[in-house]
Amino acid sequence: MSPTDRADTSAEARKLPRADRLLEAADRAGLLGRLGHGPVMEAIRAELDRRRAAVLLSLAALSTARPSDPPPGEGTGEVPPPGLPEVIVSRGQLVEIGGGFRIPDVLRRSGAALVEVGTTNRTYLHDLEEAITPRTRALLSVHRSNFRLDGFVTEPSLGELVALARRRDRWVVDDLGSGTLLPTAAFGLGAEPTIGERVAAGADLVCFSGDKLLGGPQAGLIVGRAGAVALVKRHPLLRALRLDKVALAGLAATLVSYERGEALRELPVWRAIARPLDELEATARRWLARVAGRATQAELRPGRSAVGGGTLPGETLPTWLLALPGPDPAALLAALRRAPTPVVARIGDGAVLLDPRTVLDGEEEALLAALEAALGG
Repeated sequence: MSPTDRADTSAEARKLPRADRLLEAADRAGLLGRLGHGPVMEAIRAELDRRRAAVLLSLAALSTARPSDPPPGEGTGEVPPPGLPEVIVSRGQLVEIGGGFRIPDVLRRSGAALVEVGTTNRTYLHDLEEAITPRTRALLSVHRSNFRLDGFVTEPSLGELVALARRRDRWVVDDLGSGTLLPTAAFGLGAEPTIGERVAAGADLVCFSGDKLLGGPQAGLIVGRAGAVALVKRHPLLRALRLDKVALAGLAATLVSYERGEALRELPVWRAIARPLDELEATARRWLARVAGRATQAELRPGRSAVGGGTLPGETLPTWLLALPGPDPAALLAALRRAPTPVVARIGDGAVLLDPRTVLDGEEEALLAALEAALGG
């Protein structure tokens, strides 16, 4: 988060009790045990992964009606047949990402029945169309956030899903994953679909994370067409899953950075992605000069920075690394972690490696102090 985000968030945080203390109190009172594994407990667990919460809420809300049904209180829509509402998804998109977020589990807990079509590597539009029944409410598209499927693969585009859904009076929910407002290809990375592109493609709801590439607090965001969003806003789970004031303050400050055109300067994730290679080299050389007297074998090495964070799998950016070879790199790594300001580095080719791309403004002096102490300065 940017300094503005942190200041706004901290101001709100001081007004509120800590969430972990509230949960501890609830646990002592036996409330969590009595909730068991029902919908309310699932909502509490979803707080730990806000994108999971966004997908859960979207599917639960859209399973209650079809697009052509009148709004609640304004008439009676088609009476659904007996049984659970159905959501259709390609087998190649039944993924698990970090934290045990499994799409099949989230879908089932939304109250809908999972209908799998196609195969792991090949799903065609006709697979989805042939699976539509009177109980079908939505087609689900899931972006593979942290892995790629290459080779003999095919799947319908989001635009094709939307066209099919419009023709058959069904919803389309797009789980975009990390979500980005800026095109990643401009920075030498692979082309990650942007939020704007997915909304323009016509999905009724697009779900994405507020942290990761967006650069804000942990949150699950839902955007889309007015009718679908209205159903989400009326669903009872919304109150259980809505953001608190602290997260809203941070999210608002983050989005203002984009609105002002300052995201590349203000948001740490985009500052790191956009940093020029010559600036990274100059920073690494400054570090080398600082520790050269204590680490005579220290040197600069060209390297690669992984974006990480559950996004852009396999994509890296060129960087310059401060390399600290030695007889026991693991011991140096452990000493850095024990510093007053812990430093998390990595080991490669027999050396502890430090990447300037990962160090934020204001952190450099603490890093160098930790290095000097760990090296015996």
